[in-house]
Amino acid sequence: MRRTRTAGVALLALAVAGSAAACADDDAGAATLARLQASASASPSLSDEEQEKQRVVEEAEEFLAEFQQAEVDAGNDGFTGWPTLANEYWSSALAEGFVPVYQEAAAKGQYTTGASELESSEVTDYVAEEPGHEQVAFTSCLDTSSLHLHQKDGSEIPLPNERERSVVVHRLVHQGEGNSWRVTESTPQDGSC
Repeated sequence: MRRTRTAGVALLALAVAGSAAACADDDAGAATLARLQASASASPSLSDEEQEKQRVVEEAEEFLAEFQQAEVDAGNDGFTGWPTLANEYWSSALAEGFVPVYQEAAAKGQYTTGASELESSEVTDYVAEEPGHEQVAFTSCLDTSSLHLHQKDGSEIPLPNERERSVVVHRLVHQGEGNSWRVTESTPQDGSC
């Protein structure tokens, strides 16, 4: 299901989901990422179709990790990296919701420090109607206790999400043979994990 984003929801997604990849920079995050990738490694006992699915999921996981790191970098650099996100990661519909939020935060001189820690992540949807156009959805639990949003003067702004542990769904769609993936959904869910 697709949700229409308001600036508040987009900022929440930005603040909460946007820093998840920084966990790969610390030992716990790297260990979590390694476990997730190891669990998706192809096994010789799987059918060709199951091995192909695992290959696609691994590729999507790698893209999601790159995307999340790009979001972390953009937030830590004062939200100025939105063109890279818009050109290389976001679908056009997602960019329509996020670009204005990033531009507003950049204009105000806001920035983030710290990062969210990836507590867990699982594939919650996989659609392969046509090779090269697969869709993979990941539902992740993020601990945002180390993520901080700041004003230009350095003073801290409370995150829009009061929960320190949040669930975020990312849906990735492959753009066809010879192309990359795009993030078509980055949606915080109600409740905590």
